[in-house]
Amino acid sequence: MPAVLVSIIVWALGSAVARILAGAGLAIGSYAVISDYVDGALSALTSSILSLGGAGSLLYLAGIGEALSIIGSAILASAALMSARIFLARQ
Repeated sequence: MPAVLVSIIVWALGSAVARILAGAGLAIGSYAVISDYVDGALSALTSSILSLGGAGSLLYLAGIGEALSIIGSAILASAALMSARIFLARQ
């Protein structure tokens, strides 16, 4: 009886670990793809703010650069976690 119980536990943990690793791989893959798009959007936004002249400089003194960086990081983290959650929920 204990051998059957051990084999059931090993089977259950093995499938759980496989699902977790697959979800993590999907999250890393989606992060790699989405990060290029977010970086491009942040670069375009930065260049458009710099084209404002004195107002753009004032915005950078106020901390708009850090705010944009935080927003971009939040978008990337949210997309990676959503892709992992979708994969784990379907399994």
